Order: sequence, then C-alpha cells, then structure tokens
Amino acid sequence: MKIIKACLLIFQLVAVPSHGTCVCGGAVGTNSTALAPAPDSSPTPSDPDPAPSSGPSSGPAGRLLTAEEEEAEAEEEEGRRLLADLIDSRYLQEDNVSDDNVTTDAPEMEEDVEEVCECPPEVITTFTSTLTFGDPTELESVDFAALRAAIITSGDYPDNTAVATATIKVSMSYTFEGDTAVTSDECQSAVASAYGVAATTVMCTEGTAATTTTENVTTTTAAATTTTVARRLDSHATAAVVMDVEISFAEEEAQSAVYASTPVDLEITGQTITTPLEAVVTVEVVLEVTSDDVVAAPSAADITTALADFEFESLTVAVSEPEVSYTRMPCSASAGSGYDVCGSGYDLRSGSLGCAGAACAADDRETCCTQVATAGAQSTCMLGSLTVLALSCNFAF
Repeated sequence: MKIIKACLLIFQLVAVPSHGTCVCGGAVGTNSTALAPAPDSSPTPSDPDPAPSSGPSSGPAGRLLTAEEEEAEAEEEEGRRLLADLIDSRYLQEDNVSDDNVTTDAPEMEEDVEEVCECPPEVITTFTSTLTFGDPTELESVDFAALRAAIITSGDYPDNTAVATATIKVSMSYTFEGDTAVTSDECQSAVASAYGVAATTVMCTEGTAATTTTENVTTTTAAATTTTVARRLDSHATAAVVMDVEISFAEEEAQSAVYASTPVDLEITGQTITTPLEAVVTVEVVLEVTSDDVVAAPSAADITTALADFEFESLTVAVSEPEVSYTRMPCSASAGSGYDVCGSGYDLRSGSLGCAGAACAADDRETCCTQVATAGAQSTCMLGSLTVLALSCNFAF
C-alpha cells in the first residue's frame, strides 16, 4: 500500500508543471496558479537515520522475521529512499525546500490548471494642447503650475498617471527680398543675435515664397500714317525667400517671450529683410498619460472650461490627435503592429495582458496566447504521463 501511495505522488510530481518566477519588462508579474509547499526529506535531530541492522530483524513482540519478510521490508525501505531522492531533486530546483519530515502519504491531487504569467500592459498616450493668446502680455501673470494642473484635471485621469509640460512659443515670418539664398543656419544665427536668445531655441524653416511679376511696355511705329502700339508682357518672376521663425521659451521665461512678441530687424549682410508686423504667441502643453490602455484626449471645450478661472481676455484652444507608444505592448495590439504574437494555432488569452517590451516578440507567446488543443496532442500527453508512471513504479514489482 505504501509503495502504491509513493507511485501516486510520483505521478503528481510528473504531471504538475514547473512554476518559475514571473517577470515582465523588469517588473514582477503574478501567476494564476501556485504549487503547494513540498515536504522535506532531510532528517531532523529528533529523527536520526536508523543504524543499519547487523543481524536478523525483529518483528512484532520481538519475533524474528523470516527471510521473505526481511526481503519485503528491504524493498519497502528502498522504495521510500528512492521517493525521498526524487522529492529532494524536484524541490531543490524550485528553491522551495521546507523543514517538514517526508511521509509516504500522497497529498491530494491538484487540479491541472495551466499557469499564466500576467503582465499588465503599459501604454503611453501623448497629445498636445495649443493655447493661442490674443494678448501676449497676459503670460506675465500666468501661474503655469496651476495651468498644467487644470489641463490634467480636464481629462479626468487617475492620480499619478498624467504628466504635463508647458513651452511658450513665439512665431513669425521674415521675408528676404531678391534672388539671394538664405540658409536656415544663417537665419538661426541672426534671430538668436537679434532677440538675445540661444541659437538652440530658434528654429528656421523655409516658408511659402512670394512671387512678384514686372511688366515692360514697348511702343513701335509702323510706316505711313498708321501707328501701332504693342504691349509686350515680359514677365520676370522674382521669388522672395521666406523663413518661418519659431523661438521657444520655458514657462519661467514668460517675460522674455512677451518681449520677443514684438518683432525686431535682423542683420544679415547683403540682404534686404522685411520685418514682420506681428508675432503669434502660443503655449504648448504636452500631456502624457500612462495606463494599461489608450486614453481619450480632452476636448478643446473641456480645456477651455478648465481654464475659465484664469479669465483670459482672448484665448483659442486646439488639441492634437493622440500619439500612442508602449513600454509593454498589450498582447491584443500585436496583430495590428505587423507581428501577430499568437498567430496560427494559438488563441489570445482573455484579460489585460502585456508583452515584455515595447513590441511583442516570439518570447511573449506563452504569456499572451494559449495553444489550440487537438485530440492527437491530448492522447500523446496522456500516454507520456502513463509511461513515466509505469517506469517510476517498476521497482515495486
């Protein structure tokens, strides 16, 4: 009977899958199943190893055992030792050794539930709110910390999931007359010098060129008394070079931004420059929300309402489309990313599960997917388990 129980325990150890540490993207995840602690086969001080017998063994009431009984007892002892060695080997690999004494009673069989390493996705949704001020001088009295907080509140996001940053931008366009080319680097240096800012805060890009057309009029006189006046249009197009200029300021540099909102002349040798009549002043607030799924951007109306307490005289709000990136891509998003982590023969697991990195890879299949079961695979698995059981219990017969 004891050997039969030992065989049952061996069968359970073979059938139960290995349970390791669940790690995803540097963070420890959770397992859906757990292995029960195993008994320890190591002896304790109160249970020393019995000394080997040097003579015939004694049975109940001191009766000497027959040769057949001694052989049966030796086989039973050998079976217990083999079982103890198997348990030691199994659970030392799991780093899950306990101090309990080994018994030959087989524990209850656990339900064979497939283990899932549950890694929550980490999705970053980013959108930009552009606030255009009709009166740039209002920036001098803005509490930008309160402004950023109000925009975060407009989206009603969970605590500690949204971060907002604000940048003041002053934009204008300079026109360089004539055919002489002006490079972005020349424009950048000239703007930085004229406004007293670092060149790294200036961006010059070629804008829409203005084209002018001139007309030449020629008069010719024919013979006799007939006079013909001919008008010939000699169109000569002169493309002016237009540079769109943008100067960026940190929120604590609001006064400098207000100063830059009044355009000044540029100094570039050999160039005739048309100074802009006005500049456009905006505040760009970039909102970044981290969650387990894509979130919706607040509407322009929501932000306008959230900023009502600031009492701006003239304010226009625009919100960009969201940009989505991943720290841990959701398993469900892999199919649309160009690589389907499950693919043929696998089904996507239910629940909110994420891959280990910014994009799903083949290594994430065990986390995200479950293999579609087939009758042939189930039969093979059962045959293999029964074969191991038979080999493990062979010593008893």
